[in-house]
Amino acid sequence: MYIKKIFQILFLTGITALAMPVAASAASNGQIWVNGENIVQAEEHKVACGTGSASYDPQTKTLTLENAVITQGNSYKRGIDLPSDIDLNIVLTGNNYITGEEVLSDDGVGQGIYADGNIKISGTGTLTTVTNLDALKAMGNVEIDGVALDLTVNKDYFAIHANGGDVTIQNNAVVKAENQKGTMAGALIAGWNSVNIESSKINAVSSCESVIQSGNGSVNITDSQVELEQKDIGGTIYAGNEIAISGENTEVTATCGANTKMANMYAYNGISIQSGTVKSISGNNGLYTDNTLEISEAANVTVESANTGYTGMQAAEMTINSKNVTISGGTRAINVFDGIINLNVPAWASVNADRTSMEKFSAEEFTVYKWISTKPIYLSEVTDVVWDTSERGKVSWSKVDCAAGYELQLYKDGIEEENKVGNAVNVTEGTTYNFNQSIVEAGTYYFTVKALGEEGYSFDSDITKSNSCEFAAMPVKPVPPAETDQPDKTVKPADYTKTDKGQEIPKTGDNTTPEIWIAILGISGFVGVCILLGNRAGNRKKL
Repeated sequence: MYIKKIFQILFLTGITALAMPVAASAASNGQIWVNGENIVQAEEHKVACGTGSASYDPQTKTLTLENAVITQGNSYKRGIDLPSDIDLNIVLTGNNYITGEEVLSDDGVGQGIYADGNIKISGTGTLTTVTNLDALKAMGNVEIDGVALDLTVNKDYFAIHANGGDVTIQNNAVVKAENQKGTMAGALIAGWNSVNIESSKINAVSSCESVIQSGNGSVNITDSQVELEQKDIGGTIYAGNEIAISGENTEVTATCGANTKMANMYAYNGISIQSGTVKSISGNNGLYTDNTLEISEAANVTVESANTGYTGMQAAEMTINSKNVTISGGTRAINVFDGIINLNVPAWASVNADRTSMEKFSAEEFTVYKWISTKPIYLSEVTDVVWDTSERGKVSWSKVDCAAGYELQLYKDGIEEENKVGNAVNVTEGTTYNFNQSIVEAGTYYFTVKALGEEGYSFDSDITKSNSCEFAAMPVKPVPPAETDQPDKTVKPADYTKTDKGQEIPKTGDNTTPEIWIAILGISGFVGVCILLGNRAGNRKKL
């Protein structure tokens, strides 16, 4: 008998254990409130919602809204309420709304969708909400997949709030979120862990703390168009870990007002902009991290912080590899806590916020600059391009800031290609030049000037044309007479002969030998003797 009772107890215990999951499952699916009704207990799990409807499939835990207009809340004033800790898939078909007097009452209640577990919203339709409290709130994850949402919050709460998980917006989702009536802390889109935006469009305006916020995780934006505006004291993006932006098609525009008390885009553990276009306009610090800020080669970044006391970008260490970065600050353009700045591209800098007196960036002097740009600038067009009548052929023009030099081209009787006179002339110093030697023929002459950029720093200016100037033909210079009676440069210097005493006597140019002269003397003496004897014989005959 004792053994039989033990067996009965064990059997009943086993049955109870087997039944517990079923009971728990039943409890989990026991309450899903839609438009003021428990859809789990409704006939065919279907509830009328204005001209549309809501239907629930317990097997797939899917709630389908089809052109639903939800105007009633449950006892908690929630348009859709899932108080049990289960995942809920919401599929949108057609245009759906959560709004109405109950939801918008002034007693401080009125949530759009609430779940103790995870929420996923997908489908081909849209959802528009107007609430006093959170538009979408889950104690787990909130996933927006490929649908269009228009969310308006009228008090100090969130449009999308994953209180215990991630917010993920993906697959060409379109989210418009707005809260311009709240005055206390609270982000518009917030994840306890991370906020992930991929291949989607976000347009969000807030007057509360941050527009997008991740408590312990990161804000990741990839291949998306994100436009954020903070109208009061907060910033646009806050990340407990890091901000990571990438994607060739990514465009992020983040703007906060002049009265903001927070950095426009802040991340504790680093900011990485790998690619895409990012613009931060702020009355506070533009980009701020306690660790490393990196802007890669494929990124296009503009940061403006106009108020005194604030900086365009601040980080413990900064690396900039992009040729498309412009930074300005009320006090300075950049500040690096550890003094480590790796600016690996040419850059202009200015100590003035109005970008005057530009000079080449110096890493040693980065703290004095209010404006820094790695973007090559377009030089201003040359002005005051005139002929200077003080000298024939002289021209002048005004200096262009940051020009590496000037290129001039002379033209005659027109400024077409065939009218060019000579080649272009480069002038690297000064703002004058003289074309006199090139103006030979009579005619009407012009010239053009353009400012020359420097590779990596600037682009050439547009070409400026001068006024016309009439010139007569250049006077012909007289030809000097031909030089004659020039010494024969082929004659060699006189030869020298040494005497028996070793003295050098220059030769006279007579190259005959002594033997010839002796013979001539001998013949001359013989002839003289014969003449003398002949004269004597003649005298004897006269006698």
